[in-house]
Amino acid sequence: MRFFCSLLLAVAASAAQAQSSGLTENLTLGGFRLAPNPAQTQVTILPAATDVHLFVLFYDASGRNVLSADLRGPLTIDVSELPDGAYMVGTMNDRGTPLDVHRLVIAR
Repeated sequence: MRFFCSLLLAVAASAAQAQSSGLTENLTLGGFRLAPNPAQTQVTILPAATDVHLFVLFYDASGRNVLSADLRGPLTIDVSELPDGAYMVGTMNDRGTPLDVHRLVIAR
């Protein structure tokens, strides 16, 4: 739970700093899109940059890490075993720095 909160706070702080300073490199490198959203059995993660190594982490509403994967390009993940609900999906670089976070809904 603590890492989940840290992830959200770090991403929010990075976004605020990037907006105030005009620097968006970290958000661009760690940015991604989820499709489809809402998802049923699979979700594809489309990173903004494919030449960097990222980790993608899925958290449930209680802040528990329920899924993780290496991200080096577009990746389709099977979410059929996850219960319906809202999840936070975040990326971090190989140094553990949180980069971006999105909300994913699983609904069947």
